[in-house]
Amino acid sequence: MNNDIKSKLGNIVFYVLMAILLVTGIHAKANNEIPSFLGYSFMHVISPSMEETIMTDDVAIGKKVLPEDEITVGDVYIYENLSGLKIIHRIIEENEDGTYTFKGDNNDIADYMPVERNQIEFKYLFRIPYLGYLVKLFKNVYFYAVLIAIFAALEVLSYVKKKNETNTSKE
Repeated sequence: MNNDIKSKLGNIVFYVLMAILLVTGIHAKANNEIPSFLGYSFMHVISPSMEETIMTDDVAIGKKVLPEDEITVGDVYIYENLSGLKIIHRIIEENEDGTYTFKGDNNDIADYMPVERNQIEFKYLFRIPYLGYLVKLFKNVYFYAVLIAIFAALEVLSYVKKKNETNTSKE
């Protein structure tokens, strides 16, 4: 396979992945969900409640909790509270009624309301430090205009370069 075909295939794969991530993000935002892809979630951490474990502006990666999955006291999960907010905290206790008590590692007291099993959406796996700063960029409308302009400029430059190479090789 020549380099031109590899380059075009690479561009197609890149644009398809970008489109999938964009559609996933828009769908999640519209439905007050955490963006997820292939069962894994990506959550921008905006509070210091889990610091030193998870820092503000990290992106927490979690795996979807299925009904048959075991919930473990001491592990970190993402749940939706009664106000519809997504919270990432650690389970500190399973209550007698089957609910769970959560607490942020950096908080002095446990979360006010017990959490039912069906409110727990994802199990925390790991974090990507500082990626939240990039997430903030994606929330900025002007960023998309600049990004589109950059991609358009790169495509034009690539086209001009190929034209020049073609003209040079003909001479």
